[in-house]
Amino acid sequence: MKTINLPDVVDRTVATGLALELSDVLGGNGGLVINAEKVRQIGQCGLQLLVSAAMTSIRREQYFSIADPSEAFVAAVRIAGLQRHLSGHAVQAL
Repeated sequence: MKTINLPDVVDRTVATGLALELSDVLGGNGGLVINAEKVRQIGQCGLQLLVSAAMTSIRREQYFSIADPSEAFVAAVRIAGLQRHLSGHAVQAL
């Protein structure tokens, strides 16, 4: 199981690096935990990457979880209407 710690700001400037890291982890079969405790701000680009990672995990029957989401992370997910899709251990398909 691999853990990826999100930075305090998840926006376009970190999207490429994050996408590559997610791709590397999801290319294996060990599962993925996203630690979101330090997130102060996350944009649509970051949320889209995480939804894509969750969907890939589901298709590959791999474990995916969001751990320790910050209040800012939870608020962004709620505003985007993605609670069902990025809610800790209860990640569901779109």
